[in-house]
Amino acid sequence: MTLSAPRTTPPLPIKFTSGLEIVTAATRPDLWATLNDPAHPLNTAWPEFLDHDLTFKLFMPIYSRHRALVRFQLLAIEPSADGNCDTVVGLGRSIPFFWPEIAHLPSTKRLSDYPDLLSTLPDSGYDGTLLRGMASLASQDDETQPNALSALSITIRPDRRRQGLAEALVSAMKDTARASSLRCLVVPLRPTQKHRFPSVQMAEYINWTWDDPDPGISPIRPFDPWLRKHLQLGGRIVKIATSSMIIRGTCDEWRKWTGVDLTASKDREKSKERYIEVPIPRGLVPVRVDLVDGTGIYTEPNIWIYHELDDLG
Repeated sequence: MTLSAPRTTPPLPIKFTSGLEIVTAATRPDLWATLNDPAHPLNTAWPEFLDHDLTFKLFMPIYSRHRALVRFQLLAIEPSADGNCDTVVGLGRSIPFFWPEIAHLPSTKRLSDYPDLLSTLPDSGYDGTLLRGMASLASQDDETQPNALSALSITIRPDRRRQGLAEALVSAMKDTARASSLRCLVVPLRPTQKHRFPSVQMAEYINWTWDDPDPGISPIRPFDPWLRKHLQLGGRIVKIATSSMIIRGTCDEWRKWTGVDLTASKDREKSKERYIEVPIPRGLVPVRVDLVDGTGIYTEPNIWIYHELDDLG
């Protein structure tokens, strides 16, 4: 399937007084190509074990090269004085996908008025949306043209954070969705501080507040900074994507990915059960270890965030 041409042109590039600017991968294919390097700082910013999610491994190489998707990839670049050594310091990946439950909702209606429809976002979160997006691209059925945009990730180089780049990338994604006649922007959000509390249920964590990270308090100002940022930008929490990414591996593979020997857990010594749960660095939840098979499975929950676009009709 060929994606529809943009209805309008998104207001890019976005330029900052610091000299930084946001462009699309379509306009800077040279810089987009630099992200193929696994050692690029924006790639190493993520935990290594996430690279072994099966859906990610199968589709990300195709996704990264697909010509129809380059306009949905946003680069925050730091221009060099001579223009020959510009550097990518921020990245926003997104993918248009077909959301069947909203297909027949009139364009004059706001999705936020239909919580039952919003709740049909897939529990498979990141994996499910990436799969749907790639399926839409391969489909020959005009009835399954993409109608929504999902962010996949927003990554800022550590030394360029807190300069408004993340906010600008979210805004640019909304502009891109609007220009492409898509209904909304959704985000399978990976909360940035959840890894500090791997044993806490996500449903409990999202109710912690910035002032007092205790459960049961209305999340006026969520404790998690990335969740808080999205709500400040107009997003709303829809639900938890309970199995957003799934990583399976042997205990030897997990040791390579994380440096943790899952079989050395103290829980194993006192457990008479087949399964134990072992926390890992930067994991939002523990790995579930099968002591008989010597394997571990990590099922990461994310938070579905919905961003409404401003215009209707």
